[in-house]
Amino acid sequence: MFSEENKLQVKHLEKFVQNIFRKTGFRPGQVEIINRAIQGKSVIGLLPTGFG
Repeated sequence: MFSEENKLQVKHLEKFVQNIFRKTGFRPGQVEIINRAIQGKSVIGLLPTGFG
């Protein structure tokens, strides 16, 4: 699904979410949305907060 370069980027994103937000990881589908946005591609996504 992800190329080797994208896998490295996902690894960095997971470290970011762990260090900044103190979460163990992303919810299903979130990484794909964020990764696509970082690549500068068009994307529409709903990222649930878990608080509502």
